[in-house]
Amino acid sequence: VRGNLGVDFLEGNEGGDTLQGGKGSDSLDGGAGNDFLSGERGNDVLTGGAGADTFFFFYGENGTYGVDTLTDFNGGDGENADKIVLAAGPTTPEDASFNALSGSAGGPLPADEFAVVENFNPAAQGDNPAAIIYDPVSGLVYYNPTGTIGDEDQILRVDPNTPLTNTDFEIF
Repeated sequence: VRGNLGVDFLEGNEGGDTLQGGKGSDSLDGGAGNDFLSGERGNDVLTGGAGADTFFFFYGENGTYGVDTLTDFNGGDGENADKIVLAAGPTTPEDASFNALSGSAGGPLPADEFAVVENFNPAAQGDNPAAIIYDPVSGLVYYNPTGTIGDEDQILRVDPNTPLTNTDFEIF
């Protein structure tokens, strides 16, 4: 199911649903099952529901794709573990890609490209070379495409103190 240019509410049901928000600040709810959710442009609210859900993200320069909120992310390695997939492959348009990531398509985010930093302040990043930075206090996840201090953009939000590791992210 795909939304339009406005503010859409898309709801799946039992089974594996594919929900794509399109432009606008949308709400997507996968319901039960292993769902694929992509808010696309706008500040979207994504709820996977029960099951192992995939949350798919594009990146636009200076955060032009918005900051999506994942209301029920459940990472880890279990049977119902959710995944955050970052578009970085050769088929992804250049203006929508996490192209600074070096991981292989279909693989996890490399450990040296992920950092957990409490009370993260983009202006005081220091020499942290991580491309994906998670602040568990705020629940915000940032992407730094250049490695330059201050170039971080917020890309998504999870509930504060949600356990996140590099293996919760995949490169597409």
